[in-house]
Amino acid sequence: MSLAGVSYLVRTRTKFAPAPKIVRTRTINFNKIKKSVDSFLRICFNLQMMYEQEIEDRLNSLEEIALSEWDYNRVAPRLTFDLRGEVGGRAYLQENRIQINPEALTKYKDHYIKQTIGHEYAHLVARDYFNWRIASHGVEWAKIMRSFGLPPDRCHTYNLTKARNVKKKYLYRCIKCNKEFNFTAIRHNRAMKGSQSYSHSTDNGKLVYIK
Repeated sequence: MSLAGVSYLVRTRTKFAPAPKIVRTRTINFNKIKKSVDSFLRICFNLQMMYEQEIEDRLNSLEEIALSEWDYNRVAPRLTFDLRGEVGGRAYLQENRIQINPEALTKYKDHYIKQTIGHEYAHLVARDYFNWRIASHGVEWAKIMRSFGLPPDRCHTYNLTKARNVKKKYLYRCIKCNKEFNFTAIRHNRAMKGSQSYSHSTDNGKLVYIK
């Protein structure tokens, strides 16, 4: 069986009886999904190659402070460049890992490497020096941030793309009963490309785009 595309029928079920149901035939294009994933991974790899040394240099300077001020002597954290959405970065103590947002790094490189890398590294030091029960951005974390010469800002001000944007609605109508339906941009685009067709399950009327 080819993985280029697989079609299947989906009958949606609604919680409330009065709401109309839609029957749709959908085609999954595995090649398209693979290309999208490959593209994101390629971007992450390129950014890692471009900026990893600068980030490691920044971590080396932070490690010296952490060792002298907080007796923190763990190996440098592993870096992963696969965080998406509006979160600037994440720190994982058990994995000794810092997760980096490629978009934020690209748009705000200098500030990101100085402030956000310091922010996440301070989480690792705080959880190790104090304990697991401290607040994520509590006084203990703030003390470590100040020892790094950084303001203990809890949140960034970066303008980043949401992981899933809320799109406008597109109006469709059943050609048999004139019942109207609001489609999301994703569903609308699939209908326009012909990869998916929609019909009203009550009378099997085709749903056509109005506006």
